[in-house]
This record gives sequence, C-alpha cells and structure tokens, in this order.
Amino acid sequence: MNPRFDRLLDREVEGLVAPGGPLHFLVTRPGTKDGEPLDVHLREGNIVTLYLGLTKLLDIKLMAGAVKLSADAFYRGQAAALALFPTQSNSAQALPHQLAATWDAYRDNLQVQKSKVGQEGPWQTRLSRRYGPGFRTTDPWCVIDRECVIGYPNARMRKEIHDDLRARHAPVAQSLLGNQELRLKTGSQELRGNEVDALAVTPQGDLFIMEVKHGRDAAGLYSAPIQLWGYLEQWRRLREAQSGLRESINRMIEQRKRLKLLPGHAPMLREGFELKPLVMVGGPPPSPEVLRRFSAVRETVERFHPGSVGGLAIEQIESPDP
Repeated sequence: MNPRFDRLLDREVEGLVAPGGPLHFLVTRPGTKDGEPLDVHLREGNIVTLYLGLTKLLDIKLMAGAVKLSADAFYRGQAAALALFPTQSNSAQALPHQLAATWDAYRDNLQVQKSKVGQEGPWQTRLSRRYGPGFRTTDPWCVIDRECVIGYPNARMRKEIHDDLRARHAPVAQSLLGNQELRLKTGSQELRGNEVDALAVTPQGDLFIMEVKHGRDAAGLYSAPIQLWGYLEQWRRLREAQSGLRESINRMIEQRKRLKLLPGHAPMLREGFELKPLVMVGGPPPSPEVLRRFSAVRETVERFHPGSVGGLAIEQIESPDP
C-alpha cells in the first residue's frame, strides 16, 4: 500500500451536506454570534469538520449507518453543547435533523477562548474563506483545503519517510547552527511539522503548498523555508506513489463545488502540475530583520537542495473588511 490523500465524501454523506440536505445549513451559517468566522472542510473517512480558528468546533462522521459527533474537549464540555452531543450515536436519518434544531443554540452560546482560536487561527480561516468560497477569477490561487495530512498505510512507513527527510536535512541544520550572524532561536533550524496549513490551485492548474504564519512569529517566519522543504518532499513522494493524485484532488474540487464550498469557476489541477511553496502572513508584516533571516535560511536550504525553495516568497493575507 502507498501513501494517499483523498478527502472525498461518499455519495450518502454528500447528500446530507449538499444544497437541500439537512446539514447544508453548516455551509450557509458559518459564524458565531460574536462574529468569529467558522470554516467548513471535508476529511478522509466521511468527516465534515467546522474549525473555529485552529480548533475543531464540530466533527460530523458517518459510520456504519450512524452519525457520530465530536469536538474539542473545551467546547464539548460547555453547557451549550449538552443538547448537541448525544451520549450515543443516533441514526443517520434522525441526527442531522436534531443537529439542525440545536446548532444555533450551540454556536451562539459558546464561550470562545482566544488561546483555542490561536494566533494564526483567524488568519488561516480568513485565507481559507476569502480564497475558497470567495475565490475570484482575478485571484492568483484558490484555496481548496486546510490542515492537510498525508495518509500512510502504517506507522512504520511514516517513520521511515520522516527519518529519511531528517537525515537529508541534517547538513542544512548544521550549516545554520554554524552561522553566528543569523542568531536563530534554539531549535528553529530543525525539521518539523507534517500538516500543511493550506492547499491552493492556481488558474494555470498548479498546486501551492502554503504555510500560514502570524507577522509577530519571528522564528516561525524565518524557519518557514525548512518546514516547506519538508512538505514539498513529502508531497513529491506522494505524487509519485499515488498515480491518481491529480484525479483525486480534482474530484474533491468538483465535490466542493457541488456543496457550495467552492465557486463553480474554481480552477482544477492540470496534467503534470507543479508543486510550489508559499508563506502566507497575517497581522503585521515581517520586520526587515526577520526578512533578512528568512532569506538566509531559504538560500541555505536551496544550496543543499537545489530547485526546492529558491523561489519561495512571502505574501500578506488581506485584512478582513471593516
């Protein structure tokens, strides 16, 4: 078995979320009473997830004819969740209607904790919604998914791939440690992370792998070239191992169009699509010193791994409308 990335809902589950289905309100009412935006995405295993910042406000999973609800423990433990979360899974026919009846009370009476939303969370949601459902034909890319993790058939394969990447990165880390002018934060030279913040398709049909950072996260910003090199390598291996990756992602895009999670004019991946890295920044722009360190780290990674992150740029996420 090979690595995979496939977040397509079964037809039965799609019917629940599609226009006219009992769960379509999750798409059309995506926000709290305090104006905190929610972000709806689809997950492997017939899961529909609503994010509040970086936290899962609700997971809906269809399993063996029943629907199972879950959420982050902080939200599930609140009084507002008592009517929403039954002690046992209800039938696939009954629970969507119960959820529709109790959703507004749950959403509108939540106590939102800023630490659960996360510093990057609102900006990640802003990016996903503005360039997902809000994609315009003049935009440089369309965000099709977030919190993207490659699936491996077993833990052994995952470990072997990650160990190989860490070994290949070791000379880069040593070189960065030896550069006293950079004054890097301890540990920032290490390779870490396996969850891509966002995937986006360009109008030309290529795939951007995006890392979202807050403008005040200096170490996160200047170490982003390391993180994105690791993601690029994993996704290049996935493209080689999963022969139908392009078709799988395009089916996901088509399904999201039917569910109104993406507009009908959202672009599709082309044959022979390229993988490209990009850093997206929310909040204040990076300081000149952070940009200097970012460039130095990028150039070091590119020197050891030519053709990887040499063209990596930083883009600013648009601020929400006033």
